[in-house]
Amino acid sequence: MVKTLLGCALGLMMAGSVLAADVLGLAAAYQAALMHDPVYKSAQAKWLAAQEQLPIARARLRPQVAISSTRLRIDQDRQDGNAAEQNQRYPSSSDTLSLRQPLFQARAWLDADQAAAMVEAAEAQWQAEQKAVLVRVVNDYFTLLIENERALVL
Repeated sequence: MVKTLLGCALGLMMAGSVLAADVLGLAAAYQAALMHDPVYKSAQAKWLAAQEQLPIARARLRPQVAISSTRLRIDQDRQDGNAAEQNQRYPSSSDTLSLRQPLFQARAWLDADQAAAMVEAAEAQWQAEQKAVLVRVVNDYFTLLIENERALVL
């Protein structure tokens, strides 16, 4: 992307229509690079994905709640040898609420700590890539300005 911008700016400079510095300012070039740089976007996506892992890991440390409910209508006809036929019709229901909290789950604590470390590592990688994009843009921008000055001197 930056090389494409550099090529376009050099082409305009060679044509002599405008100065290269007027085509795209440094801040605008940096913002464009942040929006379109694939390595930066990849690091940003990995950081966002890592952030999602932290709440998932912490959820395993929280109590687990389950609720269930059953409603039935019993309609039964029975015969007991000598006795007359018995018809039974009645409702039946069952409600259950269960709460489960393990006292200590070492694996869950380790997973939560690992998820936090992954978030920190992904954030560091994202910030490093952001700085790398800045260095590339500044380098290309000032190279373009130097080439522009050389073209004006000639």
